Amino acid sequence: ILPPSPKFLTSAIPCSTTVEMGNLQQLMQVLLLLACIAVVGCSASSSPTCEEVGLKLRKRHLQGEVMDVVRTGEDEEHFVILTSKRQVYTSHDGGRSWKHVKLRAGRKNHAIFTGVSVSPVDPRTVLLSTPDRRYARSHDSGRTFRLHNGPVAFHDIRPNPNSANLWLASGFSPSCFANSRTRGSHGDDASVCKRSLYFSRDNGKSWESALHYLVDYDWGSCKECVVVSMHREQKGHQFSLNQREILVVYTQDLFNHKRQIISAALGFRHVKNHLFVAAQDPGNSDGMHLYVSRHPADPLRRVKFPKDVPQRRYSVVDVVAHQSMISVEHSDGLGDLYVLEHSETEAVAVLHKVPRDRYGHASVTPIKGLNGGYIANVVSESVSVGYAIVLGAASL
Repeated sequence: ILPPSPKFLTSAIPCSTTVEMGNLQQLMQVLLLLACIAVVGCSASSSPTCEEVGLKLRKRHLQGEVMDVVRTGEDEEHFVILTSKRQVYTSHDGGRSWKHVKLRAGRKNHAIFTGVSVSPVDPRTVLLSTPDRRYARSHDSGRTFRLHNGPVAFHDIRPNPNSANLWLASGFSPSCFANSRTRGSHGDDASVCKRSLYFSRDNGKSWESALHYLVDYDWGSCKECVVVSMHREQKGHQFSLNQREILVVYTQDLFNHKRQIISAALGFRHVKNHLFVAAQDPGNSDGMHLYVSRHPADPLRRVKFPKDVPQRRYSVVDVVAHQSMISVEHSDGLGDLYVLEHSETEAVAVLHKVPRDRYGHASVTPIKGLNGGYIANVVSESVSVGYAIVLGAASL
């Protein structure tokens, strides 16, 4: 909803330029108020002020742009902000005040941070990754942090959705960032560039090595279930290995036992317990197929699409009830939407020429409050047209 003019919007809330940010409920009240003003068209003189709706705003200058905001703790009072300057700020009063997190990383330097992870099971636990082997851990919603030494510089850290104690983290070996003249080719840890996966059983206090030459990973549907893709060849520099020799592996006991699901994989997605894997076509080096299973432990089934349509990339839009919505890229920036019944192997085309961005995301937006409802844009004679789609038992 857009107001008639920027001047109208500015005069609608005659607040002071200094702001103290209240809780989320107050912020939503102001947003709803703006929407109401824009629709009804009431005059600026009759509109409430920030003070009348209970919102006080205070401008706060941070080092860098805000890149990520996460809520910590068990209420709406605790937040952590990560900025583009790799700085972290915390608030424990609903955003009314912010504290700059400064951890001594040397005699003269403070630690800088590259990521924020919060356990969904115990949101009091917060982990901050850094560009080096150290990472910061908090057990009190970000009030205090302590630096720990990890096995490598963590590229990302992912908490277990079902257990507060279990975490996964991946990172690249130090030689990936060293001068190329220091790299060797004999496969030892000191000289070979590779990405490795680690896990923690004690809420991020210590880490164990799971596997090397990692491509991608995700938590599975059970407590210790993990799905990973990794290189078949386990020697040499990872980025010089054959990208067509990638395995998808599944474990149910946190890597005590591993089972290969498929070879020649191009990528996978684990969505609502369903596993989707894109793999090379054995008979065509330029072709690919999509495979799906209702659970990573179940056998994969190949999804059948129209034979005369080239398949370049897949993306899973959503899984609802007994159906999946899949976007298949057939040409640059365009693809078709298909619906797959989980009891079938042949996908049914729903819409053609749905735009896709460079990251492979289809122009499909979920309808809030309607499970299985979506709005999809379609290019028709150079004009974008919107369609409503309903999956499962949902109805408009």
